[in-house]
Amino acid sequence: VLDDNKKLCLMSGEIIKMSDRMTMMFEAEDLEQASPATVSRVGMIFCETRNLSWEPFREVWLQTLPELLEPHTEYISGLFDWLLPPAMFFVAKQCKVPTPVTNMEFVASLLRLFDAIVAEALGGYEGVTENLEKFAEGVFVQALTWSVGASVDLAGRGRFDAYLRLLLNAKGLDESAEHRDFLVKNPAYDGERLAKRVGLAIPPTEATVHDFRFAPKLASWVPWVDPAFRFTIEKDEQYNAIVVPTVDTVRHDWLIAQLMLRGGHVLCTGDTGTGKSVSVKNHRLMSGAEEQYKQIMLNFSAQTGSNQTQDIIDSKLDKRRKGVLGPPLGSTAFVFVDDLNMPAKEEYGAQPPVEILRQWMDHAGWYFREENTYRQLIDIQFLAAMGPPGGGRTQITQRYVRHFNLINFVPFSDESLARVFTTILDWFLLSNNFMGAVKSLSGACVAATIGVYNGIAANLLPTPAK
Repeated sequence: VLDDNKKLCLMSGEIIKMSDRMTMMFEAEDLEQASPATVSRVGMIFCETRNLSWEPFREVWLQTLPELLEPHTEYISGLFDWLLPPAMFFVAKQCKVPTPVTNMEFVASLLRLFDAIVAEALGGYEGVTENLEKFAEGVFVQALTWSVGASVDLAGRGRFDAYLRLLLNAKGLDESAEHRDFLVKNPAYDGERLAKRVGLAIPPTEATVHDFRFAPKLASWVPWVDPAFRFTIEKDEQYNAIVVPTVDTVRHDWLIAQLMLRGGHVLCTGDTGTGKSVSVKNHRLMSGAEEQYKQIMLNFSAQTGSNQTQDIIDSKLDKRRKGVLGPPLGSTAFVFVDDLNMPAKEEYGAQPPVEILRQWMDHAGWYFREENTYRQLIDIQFLAAMGPPGGGRTQITQRYVRHFNLINFVPFSDESLARVFTTILDWFLLSNNFMGAVKSLSGACVAATIGVYNGIAANLLPTPAK
C-alpha cells in the first residue's frame, strides 16, 4: 500500500519512505482490479491517446532518415498527413480487426516497415536515386498497406483497397460516405491540398493493392508472383513436404524477412489453416540453413508457465559474460512462439508466460531466479503466431502487441487454392502414369471441389444445434 505520506508499506512489514523528489508512476491497462480507493490513493491521471496523437512519433523518426532522403523530409512528412489519418480512421470504423491494434502501434509498425523497405532498396538496387519522391511515395504506400492495411480480415482488405484508391486518385471522395464521416471528425484535414503528389500509377483494379509490391528499380507496381511462373514438384517428393508457392506465401516470406533482418519482431495472426506456423517454420531464416541464425521453438498451451518459458529460452543461449546471455558470437537467435495466446489467465487477468516475454521486450532481460540477479539477453528476436480470441485462446495484453509488426493471415483465395491443388493433382496424375483423358480433368476436378467446399462453408454453418 502506498499511503498519503508517500510511505510504501510492504507485506513483510517493511516501510520505505519516499523523498519529495521521488514519484511512483503506475500505468494500468484497465481498472478491473482497482477500487476507487486505489485510484484516489495512487492519484491516477488519465491521458487519452488523442491528446498525444501520433505526430511526435513521426517528428522524431524524420530525424533518422537516410542521408539520401533527407532533402525530401518535408515531402515524406506530407505523405503521412495525406494518407495516414484517413487510413487509420477507416480501418477503425469500417473494418473488422481480429487482433486490436492502436493508432500509435500502427504508426510504429509503418515506420519500421518503411525503414526496412528503404534499407533493402538502397542496398540492392541502382537507379533508385533518379526520382526520390516517386520512390518515397511507393515505399510509403506499400508500408501503409502492410501495417495499417495488414491487420484487417479478408472483407476488410477489399474495402481498404477501394478507399485507398480513392485517396490516391483524389477522385470520387465526395461520394464516399466513409470519407465524409472522416471529415466530420477531422475538420482540419485538407485532402485536396495534400494530394498534389507525384501520382504514382497504382495497381490495376482487378486485384487489391495487397496483391502488388512496389519495385524501386522500375518505380512501378508489380505482382508478387509472375503470372508466367510455374512451380514444378520433384517426381519423388514426399506428399506431406510439398509447399506450393502462392501470392500469400511469397509476400508473407518477404515481409517477415525484411522485418526480421532489420531487428523487428513479427506477430502472425489468422484463423486455423491460413498457414501461419507453416510460413514461419519453412522460412529460410527459420530452416537452419544459414549458420548465423539460430532457432528456438516454443509451443504455448493452456498449462504453460512463465518459469518453464524462461528456462527453455535460457537453456538454448550461451553465457557471453557475467550477467549476459546470447546465442554464439556473431549469430542471432530467432525465438518462434506458436499459439501465443493459449496460456490460461491467472487470478488478476495476466498471462505469466506472455508477461515474462514482455519483460524482455521492455527491459532486454529478466531475473535469474536462483540468485535473484538480473540477466541481460542479447541478439535475440521474436516471431509469434496465434489464432483469433475464442475457445481456449484469449486476448493478449496490448502492452505486448505494441512491440510487434502484426500481419493478419487471411484465408486463401479461390485462385490460390486452385493453383495449389491443381499443381499437386497434376504432379500426382503424372507420377502415377494416368491416361491423358484423366490428366486433363485435373482443373475441372479442383474447381468442382472448391465450389463444393465454398457451398458447405456458406450453408452448413457450425451452429450449436449441429
